[in-house]
Amino acid sequence: MAIKKITITATSNGYTAKYYGGGEPKAKIYIDGQEINFGSYSRGINVAVFDEITGKLLFCNRFDTPIGNSDIFADFINNLPEGKIVALTIKGDAVSTPLTDKAKAAFKTIGSAEIDNLKVGQSYTLIGIKGHEPGTAHESMFWLETSSSYTQEVEVVENLGTFAVEAVSKPSILAAAPYYLPQGGEAQIHLNGKILAIEGGYKSGWNLIVLDGKDGQVKSSGSFNPGIPEEVDRFVEIIEDLQAGEIVAIATKDYTGTEVEQNMKTACSSIGSTMVGNLEYGGSWAIVGYKGAKPGQAVENLDNFCLYCSQYKPEGVNVKYWAQQTAPLLNKKLKPRQKLSKKSASEYFAFKQAVGIDGDYALVGDDGKGNAYIYHWQNSQWKLKQQLKPQGQKMAGYGHSLDISGNFAIVGQHSASALDKNNAGAAHIYELKDGQWQHKQIIQPSDLKASDYFGYSVAIDGKLAIVGAYLADAPGKNYCGAAYVFQLEGGQWVQKGKKLQPDDLEAGNCFGYSVCIEGNVAMVGAYLADAPGKKNCGAAYVFRLEGGNWQQQLLQPPDLGSGDNCGWSLAVSGNRAIVGAHLSGVQGKADTGAAYIYELHNGVWYLHQKIQANDQKQHDGFGCSVAIKGNVAVVGASQASVNGMWDYGAVYLFQLENGKWEQKQKLHPSDLPKNLGWGYGVAFDGSRAIISGNGDLLGSKTGFAYICDVDTEASYQIG
Repeated sequence: MAIKKITITATSNGYTAKYYGGGEPKAKIYIDGQEINFGSYSRGINVAVFDEITGKLLFCNRFDTPIGNSDIFADFINNLPEGKIVALTIKGDAVSTPLTDKAKAAFKTIGSAEIDNLKVGQSYTLIGIKGHEPGTAHESMFWLETSSSYTQEVEVVENLGTFAVEAVSKPSILAAAPYYLPQGGEAQIHLNGKILAIEGGYKSGWNLIVLDGKDGQVKSSGSFNPGIPEEVDRFVEIIEDLQAGEIVAIATKDYTGTEVEQNMKTACSSIGSTMVGNLEYGGSWAIVGYKGAKPGQAVENLDNFCLYCSQYKPEGVNVKYWAQQTAPLLNKKLKPRQKLSKKSASEYFAFKQAVGIDGDYALVGDDGKGNAYIYHWQNSQWKLKQQLKPQGQKMAGYGHSLDISGNFAIVGQHSASALDKNNAGAAHIYELKDGQWQHKQIIQPSDLKASDYFGYSVAIDGKLAIVGAYLADAPGKNYCGAAYVFQLEGGQWVQKGKKLQPDDLEAGNCFGYSVCIEGNVAMVGAYLADAPGKKNCGAAYVFRLEGGNWQQQLLQPPDLGSGDNCGWSLAVSGNRAIVGAHLSGVQGKADTGAAYIYELHNGVWYLHQKIQANDQKQHDGFGCSVAIKGNVAVVGASQASVNGMWDYGAVYLFQLENGKWEQKQKLHPSDLPKNLGWGYGVAFDGSRAIISGNGDLLGSKTGFAYICDVDTEASYQIG
């Protein structure tokens, strides 16, 4: 897929700027030099949120913090999915009413390190990533105009057009005693800047419009009085009957009810609302969400200040949501591009799980010979670029695990010695310089012991790497396993914090059998971990770097059975992760295999879906390898049947559609022999996959790896 760079810029002119000749207060946010169409930026904090994969503008919001709405801002930020790009700027003054501790903490979740120093009247901008540590954001504060800019590579996606939906709720006035009825407010819902009509007109209560999620066409509308039970029921029924993906815009006017009914809260949560439960009598609330949205996937705002009860003049709330017009979803499939193999049986590749790919470089391991091979995409074909060998070590075990990321590669050698410690293990770092992959460093932690098998699993992402030692011990716990994280600092790879070894591990869990890392998230498999009443069901642990420490969460699906080996394989991409359990079974069929897909929401990983092959058969081993990127997952089944022939091996491609992962392809190239165990190793970078077998383990004298392209039209479904 094509890649491009985008630049996001935020500018701010604070309240005091005009006293220093800096002009009137203002705030702007730009993408590639074009101001985003957010209408009037208001006093306080103005926020734009962008997708981290495509760079598309998702939604905008503004928060009237001078009247004390900083906790509402905090709720909005805290509910954003991990990884989203957040740009914010203040207009006028944002902290004349001091920010709450909750709001300051929310700033820090998008990378701010300076928010505690913001003074009344200052200009301030920030562009950061949700979930990144304080100090990682691009932020600036000054007494005159200031700005921040951020550049990121994103995927180029087909742009069929964009439509913008905006919901506006302006404040009411509380009438005099004895009734104190709110009146004089205003509600509007816009499509591409034009006010949409509502059947019967905008009235006091909740005003709703439903739009088609693909093209923005209005499907239904209405106004509902929350004090009339029949209208509450009608509102709830409309929301419940929506189709997945349909867009819902709601803007309140005047009377919002004395207390939001529970069934209304439940209905609104199904379109992504997290604030509706806080709506008070006479408050303003606006939301644009869609059916099936999870918390943080809708844009909403809330202001419970009305003109009568506030010392400031409230500005109300307005939110804006940009939807991408979409064509029918194109099914993605893997198209075999080129087979990598040796012609001579005496020079065969083992080609087990040791494969990696990133852009125009692929890496293949051969631990039978103690080699690793770099391939380079040149002149429309993959060419052998370089052979890697261990430096100053015996070759045994070298190449059993490996990974590649940008200009760095890592190769594990679990059988390497450390001083007099046999099989302590090692990992080798390589760097691409002047067109050649040069050996950079051997990694061997000082606490390694004999037979730890450090390097049995490895992964690398940018300047972070993780290495598993699945036979390492802990006091009283033999072979419980461990993992180590390393970071590139000052030209050297150094250990990042203490080794990972959860306290709840037990002897023989084999924590570190599989590892992966992306950004500040690392995952480690413990495929022989137990659960109550379930021996060797397996587990995975996910770690998130916060404040220099790794915070952990156990992932152990509730339906696991004894011997399922969950955590045998795993992968992470953004806010999604996949964990393989290749010996999971179904009624009457042992070891068919399964994989579990998790999603990250508000700092917690939730099980989203269990996936299995549509044609699952006994002993397929589905889940022996897994990979995920964006909305595509690739799963290996090294003993799957093809055309009735057992043990050929296959890979399956799944794609996320309307919130559900659907199988799109089963692939086994027709020129591969039986007993190869193809699919035992899988790596996937989003546009290409490399897939290998473990034929040497099954008695074959030839190993193969295939590089496949992601294709949206060709059909290569076999079996």
